Amino acid sequence: MVEREGSTPSPDTNLNPMQATQYIPNAYMIPGIVQRKMTLVELARIIATELQTSIDELRLPTRKQEIRSKRQIAIYLIRWYGGFTTTQIGGLFMRDHSTISSTCKVVEYDMLTNKPMRDLIKTLKESKLRKP
Repeated sequence: MVEREGSTPSPDTNLNPMQATQYIPNAYMIPGIVQRKMTLVELARIIATELQTSIDELRLPTRKQEIRSKRQIAIYLIRWYGGFTTTQIGGLFMRDHSTISSTCKVVEYDMLTNKPMRDLIKTLKESKLRKP
């Protein structure tokens, strides 16, 4: 598929995570860590560190439960934190935008039925990732 100059990439085009340099519009800060606007990649690194993993591991196409759960939580937290579209998040994780939307719904449902997951996400939101 040929793209015109100035056009947006087609949905099947994977974005390089280093190209994901849009800033969070509301400029939320993470106390004690970041005191300026963050890029999608910076936010993802902070969340990956909190989940004791790396962005590279989260981007793997594996379906192993441990990695899949961390990836789902990371996607949900990035979306919750705000400012990025599902397409932008999908570009970072090499997933389609509909997969990102579906993942967020799965995590929201799991938080209703899975107390350990609910407690983990609540802890992450209240500590390093709290909104001002």
